[in-house]
Amino acid sequence: MAAIFWQSSKSGIPGNEFTAVIGHLVEYSVLAYLYYKTIAGSSREFQLWAALLAILLVVTYGVSDEWHQSWVPTRHPDIWDVATDMVGALAMMSFVWNRRRGERPCAPTNRSREL
Repeated sequence: MAAIFWQSSKSGIPGNEFTAVIGHLVEYSVLAYLYYKTIAGSSREFQLWAALLAILLVVTYGVSDEWHQSWVPTRHPDIWDVATDMVGALAMMSFVWNRRRGERPCAPTNRSREL
């Protein structure tokens, strides 16, 4: 969060719209993952409530980041940036869900019967 805050404090950031969108997607998807891991803990099962809370926290932080940018010279708030932040969070949570869905608990095997 500190890196996002520092980046949004700069005025006149070089780059184009494409790099800005990619930056938002990457930054906020990583933030969503970190929120999710913090909330869900070490559980190996997908926690829907933790994913939804992580998305809510990402969107809330995205809104506060846009408000912060309204105070920075040459920067302005943009609702599409918040939407991009939410897409990044949703993409990360769907990735985590798909990864967790593919994991199956290991069934105990009786190797002595095979010998």
